[in-house]
This record gives sequence, structure tokens and C-alpha cells, in this order.
Amino acid sequence: MLLNISNHPSSLWSEEQLNASAVFGSVIDMPFPDVDPYAGVTAVSSLAEKYLADVIKVGSPDEVTVHLMGEFCFTFSLLLLLKENGYTCVASTTRRNVIIENGMKKVCFEFCSFREYWCD
Repeated sequence: MLLNISNHPSSLWSEEQLNASAVFGSVIDMPFPDVDPYAGVTAVSSLAEKYLADVIKVGSPDEVTVHLMGEFCFTFSLLLLLKENGYTCVASTTRRNVIIENGMKKVCFEFCSFREYWCD
């Protein structure tokens, strides 16, 4: 299964992203936390540890692939913990389309693929 930890629930994913996620099996959403921008390293680390425990409750590394996108420090901290515990983690890649009309900038993101996080 794919455990979606992001600010983008799978119910709002494009058809392309849903089709790409099918290789993982079902998709379960776990809301991304509202990370306090003033939180220190200890608070962010504790939050990541809490989320690791929540992921472990969902399933083992053999059962779950984690889609992880969001605030960078929390994502990095949780990613390291997940990798240390044997989980495969992926990010969604997108094409950034910018349209500028009448001085207004509109940015749209087009899903392209899932890419595995790796740590060498």
C-alpha cells in the first residue's frame, strides 16, 4: 500500500497520479502535520518520532511504501527515521507551469511520477 503523508489528500489527486499510485496497491492518507515555523530541532524531531510510530502501526516495511512531501526539516527528519526502519519512501515529481497575465502569476503543478528517496 501507499501511505500518503502530505498536504494533498489522494481524493484530490489527478487521474495520472492515481493511476501511477496503483503499482503500490491501495492509498491511505495520513495528514501532514502543521509544523510550527518557529519550532526548534527537538520539537520537530519529536514530531517525526511520533509519526514514525504512527507509520509502524499502519504496517511493516514489507507492506507500506510512504509518499512523503511537505515542510523540509520535518520531512528530512521523518525520512531518515523511516529509512533506518526499512521503509521505502517516495516523492511525487511535478512539472511547474507558470502563467503570467496582467501582472498576476499563476502556478500550476502537473504530476509526472513517483521517485524513490535514496540515501547513500
